Amino acid sequence: MTMAPSIQDRSIRVFISSTFQDMEQERNYLIKKVFPLLKSKASKRGVILTELDLRWGITQEESENGKVLEICLNEIDNSRPFFIGILGDRYGWCPSIKELDKNLNIEERYPWVRECIKQGKSITEMEM
Repeated sequence: MTMAPSIQDRSIRVFISSTFQDMEQERNYLIKKVFPLLKSKASKRGVILTELDLRWGITQEESENGKVLEICLNEIDNSRPFFIGILGDRYGWCPSIKELDKNLNIEERYPWVRECIKQGKSITEMEM
């Protein structure tokens, strides 16, 4: 597990988690309205604020190679303790064991993932 950043780092990374389709407007509002204001206020205090919205951050190749879950969980670790979870009507994508077997690096760092997948949990639930 990655340690939380110290205040001396002067940077904050905020991970945004939700299902993409039903929370698109809320995520867009955060990106277009809320975060610019927060970035401005943080900048005045010498802090760099970065939002992590993985709707645009995962390539087709990474998806095909079973990297989606690993990227999400790594980014959450790198953003601790700053996490925004938005829940709506959808449950989210539930990866299969076949998906997990494409990338065994996930289990090295997150040994609990296989059991979550066996239980049919979505990536959104695992993130939270």
